[in-house]
Amino acid sequence: MEEAKKFALDVSLTFVASMFNMLLTFLISIILGRYLGATELGLYRLTYTFYGVATMIGALGIPAAVIKYVAEYKYDNENLNKIVSSSIITSLIVGIVLGLLIYLLSQTFADLFKMPEIKSLLELLAPVFPFVLVNSILFSILNGLRDMKKYATALIIQQLLMATSTVVLIYYGFGVSGAIIGILLSSAGISVYLIH
Repeated sequence: MEEAKKFALDVSLTFVASMFNMLLTFLISIILGRYLGATELGLYRLTYTFYGVATMIGALGIPAAVIKYVAEYKYDNENLNKIVSSSIITSLIVGIVLGLLIYLLSQTFADLFKMPEIKSLLELLAPVFPFVLVNSILFSILNGLRDMKKYATALIIQQLLMATSTVVLIYYGFGVSGAIIGILLSSAGISVYLIH
């Protein structure tokens, strides 16, 4: 019976965090559309699409494997430490390489899409990938250990950091660049929380 209660609590926490994140994402879109206009909102969306696709490719399926193996070896510290350290190091290296590629190919993407403005946005976005990929591993570790309270809290904190930094930076005139910097700040901030 205790296991069923824990499962129900885990599902509830994850659901609440996901709903909160969807709401904040929706509000951020409204703010961006209202204060930046259609052109800059389009630039943000395209840059965010690069972010999503590059993150998915860069993850290499490692987070899903980490959840499985952390859950399997959670009482075997030696194997657990090997899984955690190797996955974090791999994700960090892939994140650095991916960030460098995005930075170096930013002009190519700008030419490809005939949007010169996207070059500077991709250059701003490039440093986020080591944080994002390592964060995906840290989230997977929490998931594998079934520490859903910290998992849900981290999701909410990350979205709050992104919303707050985006609104503040737009207010101070940074425009769409401020929204991209908001992604970077929230990813770096949640790394600090997850590592702590």
